[in-house]
Amino acid sequence: MTDISHELLESVREAVGRKVKLTLRRKVQLEVKGDKVENKVLALASHRAYLLTARVPSKVEHSFSYLDVQGISSNKPTQLVLEHERGPWSLRLSSVEEVDEVIAHIGCCLHRICPTGSPVKVMRKLSLKPPERTTALQTMWDDHGSTDVGPCGGFSHQYWCVCDHLGLPYREEVQWDVDTIYLTQDTRELNLQDFIHLENRYEHNTV
Repeated sequence: MTDISHELLESVREAVGRKVKLTLRRKVQLEVKGDKVENKVLALASHRAYLLTARVPSKVEHSFSYLDVQGISSNKPTQLVLEHERGPWSLRLSSVEEVDEVIAHIGCCLHRICPTGSPVKVMRKLSLKPPERTTALQTMWDDHGSTDVGPCGGFSHQYWCVCDHLGLPYREEVQWDVDTIYLTQDTRELNLQDFIHLENRYEHNTV
């Protein structure tokens, strides 16, 4: 189930958008009703998960921000349930290793978005059987958490992910000011007044 043709891979990239870097792509089966399943492609970026059709031309059917995750569970070796605000995706993959690879990726991304928080806390719920799988993933996330997240605690990536999550425009001026001026001045508190000069300010701020 893991073999994705080059043509389908290219179609997936096109459907998601060339600017989005996909770090993991897997063929999955989506459980729909009863025993019925549909072939899909699960594509993971650093901020969002996409579920696409498994045929050319591929189309994005659903996607969610990792900040929308409300729970992840895998009570059968090859089953993965991703719960988010719009409901669960119940997926079947080809092996327990593939399932854990997907969970590991989402956890690492959450660790990068929220460096001071545990991925499990951000996920809200993580239920895996047997429990040793959770222990192995937690150890890997702890090791991953010690890597350098970039200027100002990884602000740029966090800001971009939150903008995507809330559907707000990403302003490069904000990113540049924090990563450059805040960094050189060793400023550790974000002051919203520093950005009041940007357009689209709230009307009640301009009397």
